[in-house]
Amino acid sequence: MFETPLLGKLFSTSSHIYHLGDIVDCLHWNVSVAVFILCALFVGAKQQFGQPIQCMLPTHLDKLPWIDYGQYYCFIQNTYRLTYNKTLPSASSGAENRSDAAVNYCQWVPFFLTIQALCFYIPGWLWRTLQGQRTLDMEAAIREAISLKKTFEFEDRVKKLINLIDYIASGLKMKKNMCMFRTVGFLSF
Repeated sequence: MFETPLLGKLFSTSSHIYHLGDIVDCLHWNVSVAVFILCALFVGAKQQFGQPIQCMLPTHLDKLPWIDYGQYYCFIQNTYRLTYNKTLPSASSGAENRSDAAVNYCQWVPFFLTIQALCFYIPGWLWRTLQGQRTLDMEAAIREAISLKKTFEFEDRVKKLINLIDYIASGLKMKKNMCMFRTVGFLSF
């Protein structure tokens, strides 16, 4: 059978990795962050390198140097939408007629998408960082428990179970001793 070496290696290594989170955690920490960052990059690239917004300019601004100025001014200031049968508000009518139809989110979309990506990434990063600082390696305990589930011979299963219990008990005992050492060290000063 024909096999792609890179994909075969990827699937074989990904199926043997055990994580403390489930598939929903993986989606939140990885896929959502990637989607938000890609969207922020696309929208931000359009704003930085393309033409971010198409504004209807008055005819006296149709000369070449004023077109770019009018487009940038329209992008920086709040834009507003008009319905089909409404006339354009003039400068003499004031800002009160335009305030009800103002749309002031165009230029902030990439920043909000980046903030959302950070809000999805930070909890996962914090979880992985705090799990790495524990005295008991929970990922190793889960890996052993899964391998215990796959063991069918009674003697091997009892041996693995005793090893797992000893590992968890020694980790908890070490944590208790460390807490006691910190308390005694704090009280001796």
